[in-house]
Amino acid sequence: MMGVRTPLLAADGSRETVVVQHPADDHQPVWSPDGSQIHFVSNRTRNNSLWTVHIDAGSSRGSAELIKPDISRLVGTTRSGALHYLSGGPTGNIYTVDVDASVKAKTVPTMATDRFINSNTSPAWSPDGQYLAYYSVRAPFPDSPGWAILVIRSLGTGEERENRSGLLLAAGTEFPGLPLPSPVRWFPDGRSVLMVARDLQRNRLGYYRVDIVSGSAEPLGVKPAGTHDLSPDGKSIFYIDRGDASALATSRLMRFDMDSRRETELKRASSGDLRTFRLSPDGAQLAYFLSGWLEVMPAGGGEPRKVLRLPTNWDGFGRSQLAWTPDQRYLLFVTEGNKLEDLWRVPVTGGEPGRTGVSVNGFFRSLGMHPDGRRLTFGSVEDGAHELWALENFLPNAPAVR
Repeated sequence: MMGVRTPLLAADGSRETVVVQHPADDHQPVWSPDGSQIHFVSNRTRNNSLWTVHIDAGSSRGSAELIKPDISRLVGTTRSGALHYLSGGPTGNIYTVDVDASVKAKTVPTMATDRFINSNTSPAWSPDGQYLAYYSVRAPFPDSPGWAILVIRSLGTGEERENRSGLLLAAGTEFPGLPLPSPVRWFPDGRSVLMVARDLQRNRLGYYRVDIVSGSAEPLGVKPAGTHDLSPDGKSIFYIDRGDASALATSRLMRFDMDSRRETELKRASSGDLRTFRLSPDGAQLAYFLSGWLEVMPAGGGEPRKVLRLPTNWDGFGRSQLAWTPDQRYLLFVTEGNKLEDLWRVPVTGGEPGRTGVSVNGFFRSLGMHPDGRRLTFGSVEDGAHELWALENFLPNAPAVR
């Protein structure tokens, strides 16, 4: 039911009628108990809300009507006419904040988009800084957390273009109900992106190069593993291979060269402690967390240099989040508290870490700096509880027949 047309198919398959046609995303249709209306979820008011359309003799009567704003997911209706729906649950939004040359916040974080509030994640700036790519989580499948659409936002005009490539974006499971697709990475042409997705026709998970204009998707010939990054020249994928999930004894930092189809091991850890890394903007260095340290090593392999010992007096350490500043002076990382995370920075050459003045009441996701070094973007996830509601005596009267 996703897209601009909502069809109604006769039970015997004899005819199909369009009952709703709208440029918004309409999904999750359910019949009213008496068969006189179809309830559905739509984002035509920017956020997911409950709508209904009257049906008479297999055709719609009148326009769709708003019943209940801001819901998460329909569950179904009872014979008495009560409609059950979910609200709340994990939420995700993306933000930008202005920073100075030492990565200290100059403004408070503001939402980068007001579309599909609480359903957005994984922002990334284009190489020229003119566009922001992110994933927008949409209608959940009955047996999965949901699916997501790649969105490209123009910073100049605010226009947003959705890319529908026939791929199901790979979702995480850390926050059930809100998929956390792997971060998008831009190729240097500014026209295509690297993403982890599942081919819906072949049911195959892989790395894909997706053209943001045409939507065409090119498989890149290597099976996705853990965290990944893309070289600045767009020719190599770096990733963490954790091996057999049943034996988390070894993690390997790998490089896959797309032209030669060759894989090279760059770093091996004796435990599963190697969890995240980031490639420097010039592609020459790799930063990662390992065995209580933040380290930097040559991207081609070699001896690491220790940058920061992880302090033991902090409540925790956000080892899944790491980013470089464009000038490569600082590394950004996250400290964890009681459902509160703070963003810090430390000189790449070593030294005392310092707060940036940016924090979230939840979890940071997909840290990234604008190429001009004056803006920071990040995703924030809050792990809220789902609530089940029942809506009764809400059915509007059918429009009068003229």
